[in-house]
Amino acid sequence: MYRTETGLAASISTKKNFFANFAVEPKSYLELYPEYILPPEQKDAFLRDRKAAIAGEKLITKYGWEIGDTITLKGTIFPGNWEFVLRGIYRGKDKSTDETQFFFHWDYLNETMKKNCFTPGRPDRFLSHWGRQPEPGL
Repeated sequence: MYRTETGLAASISTKKNFFANFAVEPKSYLELYPEYILPPEQKDAFLRDRKAAIAGEKLITKYGWEIGDTITLKGTIFPGNWEFVLRGIYRGKDKSTDETQFFFHWDYLNETMKKNCFTPGRPDRFLSHWGRQPEPGL
């Protein structure tokens, strides 16, 4: 099964400020979920920049973010401070679309994990490698 998203399980400064955030392959994800509406120039900016993120209108309103802001999330599944540049604000196609999510590039997560000696392409292996070298075949 192809995984279209992976959560960073991150928050702004404290766990109390947690919101859904997902690493995605941007082009195919936006094609798969057309209910997330982005202006064309914002979509293009999101697709071009590996450190780019898009967020829903309700999330933007809650935190007062603007296009171009640098947003730092504190990771829990993937520890550390993760910096993103807000390149787009999506709106829902209808009222039932969740506008409280945050999407960023899978490649940015994967490349950072490679630098930290974790199994590339396998975020589910991250915790099993914490504090030790990966075993062959994992």
